[in-house]
Amino acid sequence: MLANKADSSFGHSAVDYFGVRIGRQELVYDDQRLLGNLDWLQQARRHDAVVFRLQHRGWQADLGAAFNQNTDAFNYNGTYYTPANLPPYVKDSRGNLAPVPAAFIPLTNAAGLSARNGNPSLAAAPGTNGATQDYKSMQYLYVARNIRRARISGLVFADEFGKYRLDSSRSVAGSDTGYIYGRRFNQTGVNARVTAGLLLNAPFGRDWRLQGGFYYQAGKDRDGLDLSAYTSTLSVTYTKQLFSATLGWDYVSGNDAFSGSTTSHRFDPLYGTPHKFWGYMDYFYAGTGSATGGLNNPYAKGKYTSRNNRLTLELCYHYFALAAAQKDAKGSELSRGLGSEVDAISGLPVEQDHQSRTRRLYGRRYAQHGIRQGDNPRLGPDERRVDLSADQYKTRFPDKIN
Repeated sequence: MLANKADSSFGHSAVDYFGVRIGRQELVYDDQRLLGNLDWLQQARRHDAVVFRLQHRGWQADLGAAFNQNTDAFNYNGTYYTPANLPPYVKDSRGNLAPVPAAFIPLTNAAGLSARNGNPSLAAAPGTNGATQDYKSMQYLYVARNIRRARISGLVFADEFGKYRLDSSRSVAGSDTGYIYGRRFNQTGVNARVTAGLLLNAPFGRDWRLQGGFYYQAGKDRDGLDLSAYTSTLSVTYTKQLFSATLGWDYVSGNDAFSGSTTSHRFDPLYGTPHKFWGYMDYFYAGTGSATGGLNNPYAKGKYTSRNNRLTLELCYHYFALAAAQKDAKGSELSRGLGSEVDAISGLPVEQDHQSRTRRLYGRRYAQHGIRQGDNPRLGPDERRVDLSADQYKTRFPDKIN
């Protein structure tokens, strides 16, 4: 803390608050659409960053930055960064188990063998949004203004990703020789991406609240492709005593499979809390990367909160559709409708800071090429539809026990 008018230990403070935080920390802003802690998962989400915060007369301005590299011996090894949790071993192109080379993300095919046209093989997903790599560096500026009961905020977020080259490493097992194919992150320069937008949260009338936002993404994606993507959100909430009802619509752009454009239109929702927005089954963006065809998601929600704020009951409906056209195996256009999901949630604190939540989730999914990255692992290649049902239980305990 560098300045704080509310703290009498400061003799004079020109602003209401000014401070800096350095180290491992959560970045949580607005509704957590792009920057959130995702604390539903056990590991949650955190950043090793430095953040300056200024607050004065209803204004807030945060400036943050982070930087990653493989080792602190940069005089010898440079500042290259291999952005993944690498497996210690992988099967080479001949099926022999071999150690993974340093600074190297191996590529494997469906059979588990290393292949030039395979997908990255990781010990665990490096990001909770299913990203194939974490950023090498990032910088952001967040500015918000409270106007009576309304709040408008703007975010500019730049993240850079290390460049790689496709490479292979020879693997010898007795008289058998195979190859490990992969991405070697030892190239100079970065692929820089910038996301910018505004979010408005404002009441109108006595019982209504409007939220609307738009974010645009430009620059280069992780693989160096030109990027032009966007997302928008719009919702209206009516609250009357113990009940609230929300109607909303989220749109996330994607690539049109029939377009010859070399520019990617797949919007990446950065490092937010996708579990909060696109269905509690986490079918979209939570455990997977950005869907190829994007997402079109109108939804409706209803919530009841008891008078003592102990019991909460919530019912949510989502309809999911592709935002951009996709092809089937024969090259014909797929139906854009993906299916629906209904979430029923109840919450009841057992005691202070100790809350139990039960969720009953129902959904109908369509296994289509447009959401291949988000397919449920139980789906086979020829299955066109699956009905899902699941129970989720969560108990949260206090951070400290006295």
